Amino acid sequence: MVYNSDSTKTGIVMSPGYPNSYPPRTHCTYDFQGRGKERVQVIFQDLNLFHSPNDPPNECEAVSASDYVEFSNYMIRDRKYKRHCGQMKEFDIYSDRKFFRVTFKSNDRLDATGFNASYVFLDEEENYTIKIPASNGSARHGEEL
Repeated sequence: MVYNSDSTKTGIVMSPGYPNSYPPRTHCTYDFQGRGKERVQVIFQDLNLFHSPNDPPNECEAVSASDYVEFSNYMIRDRKYKRHCGQMKEFDIYSDRKFFRVTFKSNDRLDATGFNASYVFLDEEENYTIKIPASNGSARHGEEL
C-alpha cells in the first residue's frame, strides 16, 4: 500500500484481517510518501503479533521465529529502528524524512490479531501530535513533542 500526502494527510493502517487473525506467510509493505520537508508519524493503538516462546521477550531480530513489524526511512531495511513483535500497547514512531516504510511479516506458525495504527504527515514546523481515533477517524490535537 502507498499513502501519499497529496491524497490525504491522515488515515488508518491495519494488518490484513484486523481485528481478526492475520493470515500465515504474510508480507505487506506500507509506504508513506510526503512532500518537501514533511515527516510521518505512525501511532500504533494496538500491536499483537505472534512471538515465539523460544525468543527472549520483545526480541524479534534476524533469526527469530516471531512475526514482526519493522520501520525504515529507505526502501530497504534501516537498522536505526528495531523490529517490534509480541504485544504492545500504544506507541508511536517518526520518520526522519518524507519517505517512510512499515513492513509487516508473518511466518507459517501461529497467528494473532496484528496491528491497528493511525498516521499523519507533519510539516517540519509542526510541534504537535494529531491522533486519529480508530472508531470514527476524526482528528484531535494531542500532547506537544
